[in-house]
Amino acid sequence: FKDNQGQTPNDRLDVETKVIANAEKLALIGEDYTKYLEDRGISKKEKKYAHKYIERCVEIIGDKPLDQVIKIDAINIMIALESEGKANSTIGTYKRHLSNLFSWAETHCINDRAQPIQHWLKGNPFFGVGTEGYGAKKRSYEALSEEQLHHLFSLDMPEDHRLLLSILITTGMRLDEVALLEWSQYKKDRNGLRYFDLSLGAIVKNDKFSARTVAIPDCLTLPPASQGRLFNFPVNADGKSSKWASKELNETYFHVIRINKEDDRKVVHSLRHNLTGMMQNLTDPPAPDNHMDWITGHSMEGDKTASERKRTYASDVDVKVKYDIVNRIKHPWLERPNT
Repeated sequence: FKDNQGQTPNDRLDVETKVIANAEKLALIGEDYTKYLEDRGISKKEKKYAHKYIERCVEIIGDKPLDQVIKIDAINIMIALESEGKANSTIGTYKRHLSNLFSWAETHCINDRAQPIQHWLKGNPFFGVGTEGYGAKKRSYEALSEEQLHHLFSLDMPEDHRLLLSILITTGMRLDEVALLEWSQYKKDRNGLRYFDLSLGAIVKNDKFSARTVAIPDCLTLPPASQGRLFNFPVNADGKSSKWASKELNETYFHVIRINKEDDRKVVHSLRHNLTGMMQNLTDPPAPDNHMDWITGHSMEGDKTASERKRTYASDVDVKVKYDIVNRIKHPWLERPNT
């Protein structure tokens, strides 16, 4: 790319067009593409991993000239990734990055030796190639049994780990939402009810219900309020912490409480499923679906779609409404001897 970006539309077009005498190979085009991404408004994670995904695909099909990549190469990439045990969703991510690369190359890579000058590509070889049937299907997590809940909270663990797991099982928050909590988000409403304020910032999920208040039930004991973060798990380039928290908590505790090696759907995220199930089992009166939506921060399954629910229940419900639901749920596994 030229250092002088120019001021006229033609100058800018000249800068944004990669002029090559011969069709360059995928690896080099991949480098140009990732440089292009650096100035675009995409997530840091996307920028970081785009090159790695492209590099792995080049390893699979070879460093071919750009115009020699065809649809069968896309299929061969998916077959190779499936043989490595990649999930269907992961294979889809690889394909998306390669498809984005070729979409960029369609307009930015031209053959100036042809008369008239032509684009090297006349289409995206990854368009129209579906990922259905490739890779393992996503496996849903399972809630812990009551016995496993008692076992989990009976394990010896640091107080910060116990606190994090206790918040997960009693509030239904996502792991990232808890791991990133700051004391400034801990508040009390006009009735003196405690809650975590996720209404501004700290939104870790692009969901219509994520920006919300989180009611804290009476059974959840918090340490004295302080400053800064409640937990000290590392934070990645995208401002998330669940990768490290999940790895440490799963390996240290959840692997221990599993019945056998087939019982591998029991993870830290399972606690969120536990609270959802407990809310759905409430009777006299039952917990309304829309109130559970705002407790967990996502749309529960039901007759309305997420967008319909958002239109019907346009704003977060009051903390007391949510408190009255979560405070009805008993958590005997949190009771500790001599306390």
